[in-house]
Amino acid sequence: MSDIMNFGFQDPLQSFLRMSEFGSGIAKQHAAGLMAQANIAEAQAKLEAARIAAAADAERQARVDELMEKLRKPGAKPQDYLKLSMFLPKDQAKAIQDAVVQMREEEKAVALKESSNIFFALNSNRPDLAIKYLQASAAAERSVANEDGAMAAESYIRDIEAGGKERESVEALFGMQTAAIPGGKEAMEAYSKFKEERRLATLFPILQKQKEADMKRATSEAEKAEIEAKYAERMQIEELKVKAADAGLKDAQRDKYLAEARNLDKEFADLLLEKAAKEARGGLDAKDIMDLEDGLRKEVDAGSKDFRLIDSQYQIIKGSSDTGPGDLARIFAFMKAIDPTSVVREGEQARAANAGGVPSAIWSIYNKALGAGKLSPQLRAEFTREAEKIWKIAKAKNDLIMSRAEVIIRNRKLNRDNVFAPEEQAPAPQGGTAPPRRRVEVDY
Repeated sequence: MSDIMNFGFQDPLQSFLRMSEFGSGIAKQHAAGLMAQANIAEAQAKLEAARIAAAADAERQARVDELMEKLRKPGAKPQDYLKLSMFLPKDQAKAIQDAVVQMREEEKAVALKESSNIFFALNSNRPDLAIKYLQASAAAERSVANEDGAMAAESYIRDIEAGGKERESVEALFGMQTAAIPGGKEAMEAYSKFKEERRLATLFPILQKQKEADMKRATSEAEKAEIEAKYAERMQIEELKVKAADAGLKDAQRDKYLAEARNLDKEFADLLLEKAAKEARGGLDAKDIMDLEDGLRKEVDAGSKDFRLIDSQYQIIKGSSDTGPGDLARIFAFMKAIDPTSVVREGEQARAANAGGVPSAIWSIYNKALGAGKLSPQLRAEFTREAEKIWKIAKAKNDLIMSRAEVIIRNRKLNRDNVFAPEEQAPAPQGGTAPPRRRVEVDY
């Protein structure tokens, strides 16, 4: 019977099991496919993250290289060293900041002396002197059982002896550290000024002798300061003449360059000379114009920074009410106008440690107002009068910067909209805001 009943169909149970296995295989293949896609997506995400990280590292390294190149040139400023510290790994940058914050006042003075001595020695191409300072530092650290500090000093010595980028990195590190310590920026600026004066004196010995003779005849500090300024400008002009001649500028081209380049930042003055020489050889292209506009915009922004801050504080002083809180705001704004580097926060006690270059008499008045209430009308008026004097001096300097920029814009046929911020050209409409600065493309 079973043979008759067998029509060639497979056992339904076996067929079901095989179909189940087939379905399971398809499901497994599908799952494996999804897993593979997920793995591919994850790998692609990792590759993209690695690409973005590499691009960020490359950009950061390019900025570091750019700043290091700037530090190699004469006239590097404390701000350049502080900018470099922004590109350190976070743990290193924080270590420098924390080390300064945790120091007592006497420790800061000692640290400033040691750090600046090493930096100035390296910057003056005296690695032998820097090594002596570091050897003394290592010995001092060992005398108080600080072996880590001694070993750090000795590692700097090895880097200096290696020369090249290792030595440059030590110089940059001590430059950053010096600039970060209170009083360090002022010390670096004084050193840079002294170094520049010595360099110019070597280049122009006759002018230096004339200057020395005039200084001997000076009878007051004000007269000496005036002589210093006069000869600094004359030596700068003589150096610009030499550079213009070396670049091949003819008399008319040289005179135009001299009119533009006086009192400019060295970096932009060099860029301007490069473009002036190219213009003399045949003309500037669109990229040259863009380079000049970008460079001049940075020059204007940097030069007008102090005025913008002083102007904002002066408006606060004029607009503050004749009340206790108004007087606090008035004195605080005056302190910031005198010294923008002051780190006093409004409402906290001002001390020598955080008041920067603000005279002690001013922050003493501020502290009294903080606890005792209003100023007298006479003292309030005196603050306003002095603030107005500071504002007028800053405005005159700012106006000079703007007028010189206008000369360069006119001479080099630049577009004003690409140089000046809107607020530097015209006030915003009442009740509105000035439009954002934009680049204007011009068919040259």
